[in-house]
Amino acid sequence: MKKGIALILAILLCLSLLAGCGSNAAKIDLTDYMNVLFRGKDGEGTARADFDYSGFEKAVMAAAGDGDAILQKLVQFESALDITVSPEKGLKNGDKVTLTAVYGKDAAKALGITVGSVSKTVTVEGLSGASGTSAPSGQNEGAASTGNLVPSATEGPQETGAVELDPFDPACWDKEDGIEIRYTGASPYGWLEAVSHLPADDPLNHVYYRFSEHQKLYEGDKVTVTAYLTGVSSDEYTLKRTECEYVVGPVPHYLMAVDELKKDTAAAMKSQAESVTKAFAAGTLEFQDKSGWTGFYNGETVTVDSCAAGDTVRAVRCQDGYITTLLIPCSLKVTVEEPDWMDDPQVYEYDLLIFCSVDGLVVDANGDVDFNPPELVQKGIPELEEQMLQDQLTWYSDSGLETEKLPG
Repeated sequence: MKKGIALILAILLCLSLLAGCGSNAAKIDLTDYMNVLFRGKDGEGTARADFDYSGFEKAVMAAAGDGDAILQKLVQFESALDITVSPEKGLKNGDKVTLTAVYGKDAAKALGITVGSVSKTVTVEGLSGASGTSAPSGQNEGAASTGNLVPSATEGPQETGAVELDPFDPACWDKEDGIEIRYTGASPYGWLEAVSHLPADDPLNHVYYRFSEHQKLYEGDKVTVTAYLTGVSSDEYTLKRTECEYVVGPVPHYLMAVDELKKDTAAAMKSQAESVTKAFAAGTLEFQDKSGWTGFYNGETVTVDSCAAGDTVRAVRCQDGYITTLLIPCSLKVTVEEPDWMDDPQVYEYDLLIFCSVDGLVVDANGDVDFNPPELVQKGIPELEEQMLQDQLTWYSDSGLETEKLPG
């Protein structure tokens, strides 16, 4: 009877959740993040489409959350996204070009967003009598990381009368009171940012920085930084150099291997998993046996005889290569005494296997690992271990299980 009631309640809960979903999808206009880069001479200019991925990702995560599932769906959406510009050659100042986005409707639906406008018209500007480099029209300030800058030999155009600016001047580049270099988020989903703290009238505020790679960056990787002038003509300013090679320093990243965990972090995970398991036993005890799910036992009738988290865990590794979740097994021994008011109260002893999931596994720049508090996800008798693991794996798309041992 209790199983039947529980099943009905579960079905009603699912229906109520489904009824509340689907109508609150965030509407996002892709045109808010579409930009165009104009280059070359007036009458011979070219246009190149660009997209502010970091701004788009921030907007989506602000509306839909920033968990691993959202991040994976963001990657799938962006992989299917294509931005085009027409016309793209033979342009002169004052011409009109059209930016158009093509996206995967299934990817947008999976991401939980409603896509608004996908096309906009932009006026050509910034082309001059001499070829030069200008910033994308409508583009926000670019993005960066921590590391060492290695100047390249690439030089900007030299024009008589124009003030020459060095966009990578060591006096202000990668300085907290100059042009601060940031890495936001965690690899492979983080992004680089260059944020100016210079006075408002400093000419270097007219420089826009673009990085050749934002995501999937790790310590020691090299990216190309390209500098552009924006909001001024080449008669006023010119760039001493337009490119540099940037060496990425330590950046936060999602856990790639269990041996990245420090011993005290692994011990904290196990201790918290044990606490969650004990709290479960002291509440409403239910678990799976070979015939299905048992009845429910009120915590007042349950005594916890022992509880110990194991060192051998199961790591859920996603298709992007990092570990999304660790499944920590806890061996739980309990004694259940049926209440005295029953006709023939019985005493039962159970050996149980409880799996707690730990996710949000981010390694910071110092090598420390942050994680979300463990959550109880699977509970049953030890003989059902593999079945419980497979049941849990269905919650993770395109992922696999690996058997690992925690440091200790």
